[in-house]
Amino acid sequence: MNLNWVRCPPDSSAVNSMLAAGLIDMALMFTEDAVIAAANASRFRICGTFLASPRHWALYSDDVEASPHNAAGDLGLPEELGARLMLNRLVSGNRADFNHLHFRNARYFTSCLRAAEAMRAGQTRFALWDAASAQGMIDSGRWHAVLHDRMPWPGMLLLATKEALYSKTGAVRGFIRWGQLACEEFKANENGEATLYLAGKYNLSLRDAEAHVNHMEWRCDCQVDAAPLATVMKLAVRSGDLHSSRAGDPARLLAKDLCCFSGSGG
Repeated sequence: MNLNWVRCPPDSSAVNSMLAAGLIDMALMFTEDAVIAAANASRFRICGTFLASPRHWALYSDDVEASPHNAAGDLGLPEELGARLMLNRLVSGNRADFNHLHFRNARYFTSCLRAAEAMRAGQTRFALWDAASAQGMIDSGRWHAVLHDRMPWPGMLLLATKEALYSKTGAVRGFIRWGQLACEEFKANENGEATLYLAGKYNLSLRDAEAHVNHMEWRCDCQVDAAPLATVMKLAVRSGDLHSSRAGDPARLLAKDLCCFSGSGG
């Protein structure tokens, strides 16, 4: 199997463009990005789960005394679909601690640093951010978590083009099998190599990096859960990121000859 890794831009729309142009055949994407891409484009299909563990989010403040009960002002968020869906989930949910929040506006930032600068300047009161990305702010004492939540779906899915699934089926299957072995090797953490890699790449302490290795569930298999896909589409319709006509049966998003729902066999 000839496998070529391509580092894509962080913007999911750029990844979708590369898939559509045939520059890449498959992509590892956040679940929400993969679901919306497959729902909006008939050329894309979900072909498995890479990271089963959900992404964790938190509401942060630079004030150690901050509380959801005295929150007011603008809210900072990262420029990504996941942030909009998490905000919608929290606003429309039944969490009493979040219902006390009264945000005037949502302001989007390209990085934690920019969000922190805006908070320090009084432009925002809180930030709703992916916990892994915000870890540096926590470790430095610049941000303090006020409340926590996690996405009700797996962290990352495998997305492929229909052309690749048709003409390169063996290569796609081979990559997924290779990915399973790579995940198992990573989890084994021989000589602490996985811990050192994560600590260096994401600026984590060795303790946090080791905990990440121990608690994250990398799967890389050809199964997905149906309910989380439906949840993503429902929230995306509410947030205006998906037209209601596209939020149908989750089964239509799957590469049916390769991928199946968990518990359905195949």
